[in-house]
Amino acid sequence: MKKLFCKSQLQLVKSCTHSLIAAGVILALAPQAWAAESSWIFEESAVGFCGNSGVIDTKHAGYTGTGFIDTENVIGASITWSISAASTKTYAAKIRFSNGGTGARRANFLVNGNQVKTLDFPSNSNWAQWQTVNVDVPLNAGTNSIKLVATTANGLANIDNISVTGDGITPAACPTTPTTADCNSITNQPILRVAADGSGQYKTVQAALNTLSNSNTTPTQIRIKPGTYREKLLITKPFVTFCGETGKTTSTILTYNDGASTLKADGTAIGTSGSASVTLKANDVSMENITIENSFGVGSQAVALLAQGQRLQFRNCRLLGNQDTLYTHSGTQYYRNCHIQGTVDFIFGAATAVFDNNTIHSVGGGSALTAPSTEQTVPHGLVFLGGKVTATSSVAKGSVALGRNWRPYGAATYIRTELGQHISAVGWVKMSENTLDTARFSEYLTTGAGANTSARAPQSKQLTAAQAATYTISNIFGAWTPSYSK
Repeated sequence: MKKLFCKSQLQLVKSCTHSLIAAGVILALAPQAWAAESSWIFEESAVGFCGNSGVIDTKHAGYTGTGFIDTENVIGASITWSISAASTKTYAAKIRFSNGGTGARRANFLVNGNQVKTLDFPSNSNWAQWQTVNVDVPLNAGTNSIKLVATTANGLANIDNISVTGDGITPAACPTTPTTADCNSITNQPILRVAADGSGQYKTVQAALNTLSNSNTTPTQIRIKPGTYREKLLITKPFVTFCGETGKTTSTILTYNDGASTLKADGTAIGTSGSASVTLKANDVSMENITIENSFGVGSQAVALLAQGQRLQFRNCRLLGNQDTLYTHSGTQYYRNCHIQGTVDFIFGAATAVFDNNTIHSVGGGSALTAPSTEQTVPHGLVFLGGKVTATSSVAKGSVALGRNWRPYGAATYIRTELGQHISAVGWVKMSENTLDTARFSEYLTTGAGANTSARAPQSKQLTAAQAATYTISNIFGAWTPSYSK
């Protein structure tokens, strides 16, 4: 007897039945329910959508959901989704997109960090006409990450959504980035407690610090209770964390009021370096949840923090002053989620310093935000990653430069930083007899009213995507990865 096989799809049942009858086989088919596999459409701004390097836009008609994803026009622009699957198998997916550009856009399709395929998104010269591209998606049972990464300089096509077909497909919560525990939660280090009200072991920070050896190698916590500590602090002990209480940064204040013109006992001025409220000359020091202030006021250089050393890091701190607030004297330094304010050159020095998601705030008119004095042989000076540059309402529009070179080869870079309207169109200016021809000033994808890159000083540089991609913590600091960056 001839063997006959029928496919199980519902639409093929009729033709299969006719084949059996023609072969002399009498077949009675009972009514049967055929269940189609379900699809889940992953829209922007919904569970399962984990972010993109761009914006959610609505300027072209025909999208579904709340809009579509318009990424940056750069290599590496990306979109990420988080998807849960009931079974480990390959699922069918469709990506809905539009491409009104002049040519096809291409992207790598990654599943759980592994490249599955390179996809082409062809152009039809109409941003409001939507198309789909199909791709098979090998998913594991449980949560999976799906990512599109642009491989062309025009970035991704506009992406409306991705739909995945298969039973048991649901959106999954996006993974969270682990962060270093707040200093107050650390329990495996010696703790010295400081409280201005007398409730701690010490009433001043300097008194606690003085109990440690200059050759200290034991990581130690100096925990500081909220209060105002008016002391001129000198830190020469390594492996110390100065820890304010969580959420109490604004009420935990280390302050002094010396200016560069303040006189010493011998009648001579103490100078810029001597004016610092806190002078840090040690390696492997951390500060968290603390305000450091120089309350001298305007009219003279008056440093809040002078930082000189290797592997110095600061998180959730406020640095307050006017002219020359933060002296990044030398070494390697990392600042995260800090508020730094002043008027003239209020971040200056020769250190390699990274400012990660900080607010740089002008409280008065001034020539420039920064004055790097980077040595010629040092590849990176002051590097701003993200964050905002803001000002009080009294600071005139277009009146403040991003930087001026204190030494000839001063280096400063702003990457994806939002710039307020007080930033000047020219962006960069020289200091004294120096020339911008030797300075190393650059930007990449700065935004905001102050990001008038077409009018920048011609000696400055707008980085390419490939150049900007080299500004990573590992490339800048080498073997040191600040724990606050994790």
